[in-house]
Amino acid sequence: MGPTKAIIKGQALHEAVSGKLIRDGFATPQALEEYVKHHYIAVPVLDNAGKPWQLDGQPVYCLHGVQYETVDNQKVHLARCPDCGGMGIRAEMMET
Repeated sequence: MGPTKAIIKGQALHEAVSGKLIRDGFATPQALEEYVKHHYIAVPVLDNAGKPWQLDGQPVYCLHGVQYETVDNQKVHLARCPDCGGMGIRAEMMET
């Protein structure tokens, strides 16, 4: 069992699956980030512009460094673009 997957709505943090409020009233994004760091919570991956990654309409979470999952625990093979921070689908190189 991994961390609680959450979504951010305004200044509040909600469970991604149930929508249940975890906590609200964060004064700054940094305060929210500190709360997430000190609790077993994962929030969606953001690109460099601050937009959350989505795959088939679901937020994408980064677990264990470079392992990505959707809300329904499906592992997805993605990579971060080094330029924009956006989501890229990994392509396996085939040897000929």
